[in-house]
Amino acid sequence: MQSIWGTGIYTDDSSICNAAVHLGLLTYSNGGKVEYQIVPGQSSYASSSANGVTSEDYGSWEGSFILPAAPPTAGAVSVGLESWGRTAAEFAGQQGKRFAVACSGKGEPRTIWGANLYTSDSSICTAAVHVGLISIATGGIIQIAPGQAAYKGATANGVTSSSYDSWTSSFILPQDQTPP
Repeated sequence: MQSIWGTGIYTDDSSICNAAVHLGLLTYSNGGKVEYQIVPGQSSYASSSANGVTSEDYGSWEGSFILPAAPPTAGAVSVGLESWGRTAAEFAGQQGKRFAVACSGKGEPRTIWGANLYTSDSSICTAAVHVGLISIATGGIIQIAPGQAAYKGATANGVTSSSYDSWTSSFILPQDQTPP
């Protein structure tokens, strides 16, 4: 199966037919025709699972497409367990900006480095549990921060983070979890 990156809006190198199955416009057994429309590139693309297809996250990309025949709710597929592997690396260089991140229920904690301030390649959802803002069942907000000279690990809320040396970018989980 050819890869797709995004949900509702896909990178222009994604498989159009797989995106159509992902949004429920086609099935693998019946096939069919779909119309696509070229749209501007996005700063990031979110992964999701729907209709037996799992898309992947991706950072900034110069070109995208949509499937205009998809119903407005087709891009609102639920996030899957892959959300626990999402990191803030795609937001590097956007210090101070806040981003909403959805975390699926019943997730599997992943690796994190730091405590209260995490390396950008740490699992966002696991870090949110670590600081006590969410449980394994809910989502949260992150804020991008500059890289640090060192990150000290800690154990909190049943999650252990690791220490790490210098890293290029970071994120924090602000107490105010109001979506941006």
